[in-house]
Amino acid sequence: MKILRITLRIAMVLLALATTIGALDVARADAPALPRPAVSQP
Repeated sequence: MKILRITLRIAMVLLALATTIGALDVARADAPALPRPAVSQP
């Protein structure tokens, strides 16, 4: 089951990226250099 292991690794990388982007977004709320995700827009 190598596919499952690769999927878990990709999921962990995506989670780490999302956490890093979220932390940067909170830290630089006064000067938003990162675009807002389209999901938050109505």
